[in-house]
Amino acid sequence: FPKEMSALGVLERLNGILNELQKEPVNAIELTRGDLPDFPPPKSLADGLIQIVPYAEKNKQKPGYVDFSWAPTLKLDSREELLIGLFLSNFAGDPSTPLYKKFVDSKTNVMNVGASSVYGGVSDDPGFPISIGLGTVEPRHITRANLEKMREIIIAELQLSNNDLA
Repeated sequence: FPKEMSALGVLERLNGILNELQKEPVNAIELTRGDLPDFPPPKSLADGLIQIVPYAEKNKQKPGYVDFSWAPTLKLDSREELLIGLFLSNFAGDPSTPLYKKFVDSKTNVMNVGASSVYGGVSDDPGFPISIGLGTVEPRHITRANLEKMREIIIAELQLSNNDLA
């Protein structure tokens, strides 16, 4: 939530949104699919947009996460979702993966941002949004220029993987 908002303000705003969606109380035991509110479809931000989103943390030097996400526009069956998940865990995960070598391994990294991990995954939310990210990135490295460079490295590695599969 924005740092200008207090925790109480955020909770009150969330309470208002939820009350608007659920105007009448219902017994949870009697809920059916028809009782659930109609949520609007997912809406993505502009392609290529880079945002540095502040997180409510007292220690301004605490490492954070950098997450690169793709729009939720996919229509996948369970097999395709499984395959994308397997690909992403082999692309960004343990020390044997390409992105670990590019960002974490001190012997092979091409951009040292202090990251101690990388990850990739596909959500089962509508549209199957995909995320690839770096964990525990030092705050001094979270700049627009560095984020653009990280994205370029990730895209280049994705293209290499695509060429390997072709």
